[in-house]
Amino acid sequence: MRIAFLVRSVPPALDGVGDYTSHLTAALRAMGVEARIVTSVDQAVRAPLPDWIHAVVPRWTGAAVAGALAAVPQLRPDWCSFQYVPQLYGPRGLCWAAAGVPGAVRRALGCRSAVTFHEIAVRVRLNPKDMVLAAVMRAQARRLLSACDLAVTTCARYARELGAMAPRGLSVLDIPVGTNVEPRPIEPVTLSALRERHGLEGASVFGVFGRPTGERNYPTAVRALARARRQGYHARLLVLGPWNTLEGATARELWAVAREHGVSDDIVVAGPLSHEELSAHLGLMDVFLFPQVDGVSTRNTSIMAALAHGLPVVTYAPARGNFDGYSAPDGAVVVQGNEAAFVEAAVAALAAPRPLGPGPNAAYFSEHFSWRGIAARFLEALTAAAAKRPAREPVG
Repeated sequence: MRIAFLVRSVPPALDGVGDYTSHLTAALRAMGVEARIVTSVDQAVRAPLPDWIHAVVPRWTGAAVAGALAAVPQLRPDWCSFQYVPQLYGPRGLCWAAAGVPGAVRRALGCRSAVTFHEIAVRVRLNPKDMVLAAVMRAQARRLLSACDLAVTTCARYARELGAMAPRGLSVLDIPVGTNVEPRPIEPVTLSALRERHGLEGASVFGVFGRPTGERNYPTAVRALARARRQGYHARLLVLGPWNTLEGATARELWAVAREHGVSDDIVVAGPLSHEELSAHLGLMDVFLFPQVDGVSTRNTSIMAALAHGLPVVTYAPARGNFDGYSAPDGAVVVQGNEAAFVEAAVAALAAPRPLGPGPNAAYFSEHFSWRGIAARFLEALTAAAAKRPAREPVG
């Protein structure tokens, strides 16, 4: 089987969808599948790319992508898989032209077309601009669904939403993401030096990881830190993510809460790090906190990184089920929005004894979220969809 993944950007660009696509493609190639990535022309200047990544797309319109694919003789895919987040392809997520890519590729090349919906639309809010924006994004999603042979998403919540929009007979599957930060061996002396650099010697460390958006609700992690300090724990909060300092409204709230509780000096912001450095810094944490307001999901790569590193996880439950049907064995999944329960569970997890080496969440991750397992599920889905829907003859 020959698969061409279509995605706006690839590493070293800071983009979770690009990371996902690169990991999935590499896993499929390791299984003997002829999988390649087709990306934007501007990605060629970022760094030398492997020969299975083709930076050839000048614009994200149906005609431009189909023409770029046709111009690369070694592609000739059986499947094109479009990696979709609306904001990647148009300002504010308005990308009607990009939503025409799967249909154009099907018609021009005669191959089957899949779409992975990493996001669907902004949440509907009670103001005219956001309501219109959400409606247009959902119209774009319907256009994508009408032109593909398989729809994939990365959590059960999105699969339910897309299933309600999809044409009759179209399969909509949820296949989780893996981690974009693979665990790497680290020498004890290196770990000790990192602890000293960040002032974490002898401390019990809460950790958060990801962009500091309002939905991540980082002030809850600060309150957990404050509770632990009041109960006598030598605790710190380590903040990891792609920034130099915490800025913006979310950060102002975080530091305001820290000042209110007197724990500003107990918060460490590590700054921008490579994936290797991120893995080492995750190794400094004792408990990973994920107080996302709408609950945890299998689409959260930061959660996957924590699980892969064997960290206990304390998080909010989604509206239905734990981890969209999964539940981490080490940590706690508390009722959504119950901050007091979250803080209590976080301190209890900090007090619990840690195993030597990776905890049980590492084995749990390997069973459910390894890239090889995700690649096998994706390949099985393509095979089943191909049996249901014959390929089309190319135009011309």
